[in-house]
Order: sequence, then C-alpha cells, then structure tokens
Amino acid sequence: ITPLGYIAMALPCELRLCRLLYLGLMLKCPCDAIAMVAGLTAADPFSTPSLLVIKDQKEYSQKLKRSFDARLWCDAGRHSEPIMLRDLFSHWIQAGAPRGPKAMGVFARDWNIIPKKFEALASEAIDLCTRLVKLLPPRSHGHTSISRMMSAMRFSVDRREELVKTQFPTDSEYKKIFSEEVSLMRALICGGFSDQLLVHLKPRWAPSGGGKKKKEEQVVDIMKKQGLDYRGTVCLLNPPQELRSWNNAEENHQRLCEAMIGERAKRIYWDEKEKLLFYDFKGEAKAKRRGKGGTILPDEGWDEELNTDAVISDVCPQAHRLHQFGAGRWKFNVSFTSAEDAENGDAGGWHKEPYELLKPIQPFLISWEVVQHAAAIEPGGGGKGKGGKGAKKVAGVKAMPDWRNPVGFCCHAAGTMPPEEHLGVCASVQGLESGASAFVAGATVLGLNHIPLLLTTIDPTKWQGKWGFDYN
Repeated sequence: ITPLGYIAMALPCELRLCRLLYLGLMLKCPCDAIAMVAGLTAADPFSTPSLLVIKDQKEYSQKLKRSFDARLWCDAGRHSEPIMLRDLFSHWIQAGAPRGPKAMGVFARDWNIIPKKFEALASEAIDLCTRLVKLLPPRSHGHTSISRMMSAMRFSVDRREELVKTQFPTDSEYKKIFSEEVSLMRALICGGFSDQLLVHLKPRWAPSGGGKKKKEEQVVDIMKKQGLDYRGTVCLLNPPQELRSWNNAEENHQRLCEAMIGERAKRIYWDEKEKLLFYDFKGEAKAKRRGKGGTILPDEGWDEELNTDAVISDVCPQAHRLHQFGAGRWKFNVSFTSAEDAENGDAGGWHKEPYELLKPIQPFLISWEVVQHAAAIEPGGGGKGKGGKGAKKVAGVKAMPDWRNPVGFCCHAAGTMPPEEHLGVCASVQGLESGASAFVAGATVLGLNHIPLLLTTIDPTKWQGKWGFDYN
C-alpha cells in the first residue's frame, strides 16, 4: 500500500481531497491543505442571503454586499475558492479559535459567517488533524506542524492517541502554522485536482476576422469608442423601455442601479442601436501622454493596487454585485421608485409591478468548460466504412461556479492582444440532467504556466487532449 493509500484508508474523504493532503505533506504545508479540505468538505460558512427569505429588497442588497465583501477580502484577488476558505480559517486561528455561539459572535459579525456552519468546518479540521497526526512519525515536519495547529485550537493527541485539551501556543508559533506562498498553494491545488480540468479557450470578445461580429465584440467596440473603463463597466441588454420613455431617463437608470447594488454608477451610456445600457463604476480614467506630441493612453490600474498574486484582471466589485442580485439567473425582477413617482410624492414606495431584467453582460467574462474524460466520450462510429457515419462531435459542458464567490463572475478585462486563454481546476463537478452544463465547486483559476505541472499529474489514458505551443 502506498502512503496515499494509507491516508485514503484513514480519512473519511474522497480520493482527490486525500491527494491534496498528501501533496500538502510533501510540500511541507499540511496545515494549509487541512484548512482547504475542511472548507471544501463542510458547507459554505459565509452568509447566503436570498430573496426567498429576505422580502425587503434593500435589506437583501445590503446583506449581499456584506457577504461578498467578506468573500472578496478572503479571496484577495487570487480567484480560488479553496484558498479563500483557507484564509478564512487562518483568520479564525489568529483570532484565538473561538468556539460556541457567544465566543464566536464578534468573529461571525466581522467576517459575515454563520456560526453553526463554521463550527462544523472547525470540527472537520480537528477530525482531520487527529487522524493525520496518528499516521505520521513523531518529530517529523508534518507531525510538528499539525500538532502546532491543533494546539492553536486548544487540542492535542496524547500518547494513547486520544484527543485532549491543551493550552494555546506562544505568539511566535502562530506565524509558523500557515504558508504565505500563494504560488505553492496553487501548485498544491493544481496537483490535487488535476483530473477536474476547466478551460477557457477562444474568448468571444476577440476579433473574429470577418463576417458578422459577435455580441461581445460589439460591446467592446462601444466601450472603446465611448472611453468606458474595461474593468469598471457592465451592461444590461434591452432594459425596460418605460425608463427611457419618461423625461428623466438617466435618473431612472441610476435609480435602477441603486436599487440593485445600493450605489450609483459614475457614468451611464445608452446605445440605441444595440439596445445596451452601460454602467461604468470607475468613470473616466486618468490619462497619460506618450512622448512629445504622442497619443493619449489610459493609465491602466490608476486606482488599483498592484496584486502580484492575481492571475487575471478582474472587474470591480460593483459589477459582481450587479450579477449577484439576480442570483446568476438569466432573468430576474427588480422593483424601484422612478423619478416620476418621486416627483409625484411617492418617493418611499416601489413600483407596483417589478421590472424584468436580463442577466448583466461583461464581454471579458471567462466562460469555463469542463474537459471530459475519454471514457465519458461516446464513440463516433466506424468512419466511412460499412455503416460508419463518421466521428461524432462532442458537445461541450459549460461549468458554472458558485455565483456568490468572486470566481463566479470572474473576468479578464485586460483587453490585450492576442487574447489570453486560461486553465482552471475544481474539486467536484455535479452535472445537470440536460448534460450541457454542470455546477462546479472549489474552482481555482490557473495560468498557462501551470501546464508543465499538469502534464506530470494527469493520466494520459483518461484524456483525449493534445498539447502544443506557438513558436512565435
């Protein structure tokens, strides 16, 4: 039996999660792996507001903002659900690992989590530590690291291999529990979930080179012509016509935006030809001139902090929240007070019949597709021989990450040419009945620089993939 086999027998986890723990021990970051596995095994600890429960639309928008701000802070622009959960667990350890509703009250309010769900996550982490530490030889790096994290949760395993309470470690020990290398975390996730590949190939906003332009190409052309910020703009397709038929159309559009996310856009543009309403939450970017008499170029990232751990140039949080208001659905309803109703003395009420809107559009949205195993692909026949009908084209499976997390509406809004393609992995795939789409959990965005690591971990007998590179 291999070491991975012993871990798989001792832990109540599926093989991919056991492989993640095994790689964490090999790369000397077992506590990070345990935190990620515990977060992926337990239910989502963050609050999950829904209009099915919260009937007040304004309250729903405010709670949705608080929930996303907590997720965004833990994600820190890395677009990885396992790392996001690992950071939340790390903050809990640094806060003294409070247990119970009363002790966890302040931490739950600060990080907008549900205490009972996080209690289940902490119990899962303690169980994983207890089982793993019994398999490791004493004084080894893995044994020492896991024992240190258990003492931070006020537990330890005695000589009889029983779980007992203990004292907190010293302050200097807390810095040794988790690793700070994000690239190591990505490599760990890439190796553990390499058989659940996600790809984003041929971005739809890229020029098609002739023929009719795609909708994403048209949107990018309008944004470029009007000087709208790529990372701060999102648009609505064919919004309600009543908003434009009244006198104050721009005010109505701003009120619509305020009803969904609680704030107004800095710029609004309506394209009559394409029936598109653009919301720019960054406004006109500062400009810089290249050389004497040169062209004026936008100062990219003029209001953004440089994030060396980021793989993609994502859109602003307001664009995410505009998408989250509709809970990821293609159509959703919104109620708000129009400018005309406010002038008539109905400033505090909502429109009697809610308006129906379509899902927001961002041309740089990363559309994930699940890479299927060779065993899941149906044979296409016998070619041109007797009874053969040629190879059957395999339909792609669209991946749908959790819309509440930053990776659920992630975009690469750099707008550079040639357009960049991306890879990703996920912890699990749950297919729908139609087979055309599937829910994915534990998604992580990877750069193309992870291809060499993928080549060493994937099984070539399960895939029908071809790899290559451009000499130019």
